[in-house]
Amino acid sequence: MNIKILNIKTFITQALIAMILSITTTLLAIDKNIDINKNPSNIITINNKNINSFDTNAKPITNTNSSENTNGSYSSASVMVERINGYWPKQDFFTKNYKTIIAATSILAAYGISFYTITYCKNYLENENLWSCWKKEISIEKLMEIPHDMFAQQVLEQIKMRYENKNNLVISLTQFMNDIEKEKKILTAYSKVYNFLNKYYLLTIFPIDTKSFETINENLERLAYIKNVFLSSEYINNYDKIYIDKKKIKYI
Repeated sequence: MNIKILNIKTFITQALIAMILSITTTLLAIDKNIDINKNPSNIITINNKNINSFDTNAKPITNTNSSENTNGSYSSASVMVERINGYWPKQDFFTKNYKTIIAATSILAAYGISFYTITYCKNYLENENLWSCWKKEISIEKLMEIPHDMFAQQVLEQIKMRYENKNNLVISLTQFMNDIEKEKKILTAYSKVYNFLNKYYLLTIFPIDTKSFETINENLERLAYIKNVFLSSEYINNYDKIYIDKKKIKYI
């Protein structure tokens, strides 16, 4: 039984790197003219006056005596300044709102990460191949009413059906124990995620049905019961002779 498992630590690390790259890209996208006024190469001289060619607050220089010369044309200084005015860069959206953009990007990234994580956990919990979902139609109370020998026999038959090593039951039992332990760790981790989000009322902002999370504790009880009953059965005791090391098998 191969179940794809979400490595939460690796995923969060990659998500944080992506968030940092997103913020860095936003900063680099900000217009260059934030500090361009400090560049002395932008200063030009017209009519003995220093003008910053990138000063958005500067006004065109006009002839104070007359807007036109004797030839009926605009003064060369006025025409030059008007042309320069046309090429002056203006503060764009990124320049004016970069702090807001960075904050919004971070919030959206955090929301996206959380939404993906919750969705992945939900899909995992609804996987019918999980041992905690075996005999899901029977409540844990009814499950405990089944005689232990009969229940252990059913578990053994299920192990033979699920694993490929049908001719080597020892390997199948080892895979079974590994899957039980792995599933227990994953359910415990997802339970912590759910409890954290539920504690701070964050689940309300995600359009996801969280009923699967509410059954995690019951699923852990099922795992414990399946494992403990099977390990205490005669099937495990009979395999002592063929190299099953019970010291390496811990009870939940």
